[in-house]
Amino acid sequence: MLTLTVLPLLFSLLYCGVLVRLLFRWCKVDRTLPVSSGPALSASIVVAARNEEDHILACVQSCLQQSNPFGSLEVIVVDDQSDDDTCAVLEAIDDPRFSLMQLGVYRRTTIKGSKKKAIAYGVQHAHGDIILTTDADCTVPPGWAKEMLEHFCEPGVQLVCGPVRIAAPKGLLGYFQALDLTANGLVNAAGMVHGSHDLCSGANLAYRRESFLLADAYEHNYDIASGDDVFLLRRMRELHPEGLRFAYNPSLVVDTRAVGGWGALMRQRLRWAGKLRWMGMNRIFVLAAFVWLQRISWHAGLIAGMLTNFRPLLFVSLAAMLLQFAADALLQSHATKFYHLKSWHPYFLPVWLLHNLYFIGTGLSALLPVSTEWKGRTA
Repeated sequence: MLTLTVLPLLFSLLYCGVLVRLLFRWCKVDRTLPVSSGPALSASIVVAARNEEDHILACVQSCLQQSNPFGSLEVIVVDDQSDDDTCAVLEAIDDPRFSLMQLGVYRRTTIKGSKKKAIAYGVQHAHGDIILTTDADCTVPPGWAKEMLEHFCEPGVQLVCGPVRIAAPKGLLGYFQALDLTANGLVNAAGMVHGSHDLCSGANLAYRRESFLLADAYEHNYDIASGDDVFLLRRMRELHPEGLRFAYNPSLVVDTRAVGGWGALMRQRLRWAGKLRWMGMNRIFVLAAFVWLQRISWHAGLIAGMLTNFRPLLFVSLAAMLLQFAADALLQSHATKFYHLKSWHPYFLPVWLLHNLYFIGTGLSALLPVSTEWKGRTA
């Protein structure tokens, strides 16, 4: 009984240790700027788009404002069988550097669309030595392409991940997504650079075209709805363990938009979490499972302690909860500083309480054959 009583506290102490270690690694991320001279490097910005008529123009315009001091630059959008006016918006763009490609024609092709297929198609037809990717609902900052490309002046660099944030979050829903994304971004950057786990965002990614084609990272997972970034990163780690970098520069943060509505958010996150079922017992799965057990242990302890009036369990579980809160607050303070996320303090407590329940729920659902709908497709 004593072992079960102290279990929530032990989990939270371990959790604090993991976060402190990741924060230490974050502080040790190489801040030195890459050299700004090197061999000629042509570049292609590839964007996969599906049903993004409201956002795609801003995305493409931000991409066309980029420059490449090392060579040519082109922007490619691959339409993933949109059934809205995405193509009509793109066809009106008049710029010699821009190309619109289509992954089959909506309702007139036997090709089963997917984001991975759209990205692979764009890369295969790109002319650039370096591929930069972002999402169709994102905007990239001025100078983004130039600074991402500078990393590739070092011959051994094969892939560079960059930071992503929610642009101008509003209300509880907006800050829920913004705080979740910034905290995860910091943890994943520290984990990727030091090799403890590999997670990143395809909304701010760059890699050598030749390395992408040789890696063939999507060969066995085209039908998995999510993971175009994670499966590629994992494959690159296998082939080029010393060739991965994180672009530690707040000016390179790519802005994305918050999902509208809690239902849409849950569908998005279940789709993201669903890839865990296909990734096997790797470090990401073990880390996620540990965090899930840490969350569930003190929740269960609080409930059991109140129902049975067993005060030792109640107090230990409360202490475990407060330990996690302190560790998460420390993490969030570092993350929001890097991502320049302001006015987050009033939202932290309600977001923190909701996020615990969200993490427990999505953790369970990720392991079950739960189907979700995303942009008109069942995933």
